Amino acid sequence: MILSSQQLEISHSEGMELCRQIVKYLSKEITSPEDRLTPFEVLAATQLQKVYAKLIRRISKQTKISKFKITLTAPELIAIHEIINDYPVELYNILSQVDRKVLNYEQVVDFNYASNL
Repeated sequence: MILSSQQLEISHSEGMELCRQIVKYLSKEITSPEDRLTPFEVLAATQLQKVYAKLIRRISKQTKISKFKITLTAPELIAIHEIINDYPVELYNILSQVDRKVLNYEQVVDFNYASNL
């Protein structure tokens, strides 16, 4: 079975922490040639921007104590799974959900396709 869109249940605080981690990743400086992004990281960055936008929209509609469901596409899930790996304890629940969803499917999403053109 191929990974497709999946729904995650996220608390307000988890959503906020994931947003912080996405911003942290997207705003890291590239100061030397060794810091250059790989093609996968470039493509993942665009997916993380989409996740960030979805989260901000949903968080703004929620109360601080409520949980909400958010649907993420396969590339968005894989970007979170591969990129946001140095995460604080606050993200354990959401990232373990992402890991379970990503690892339970055969991966056929080719992020390197653009680099092969």
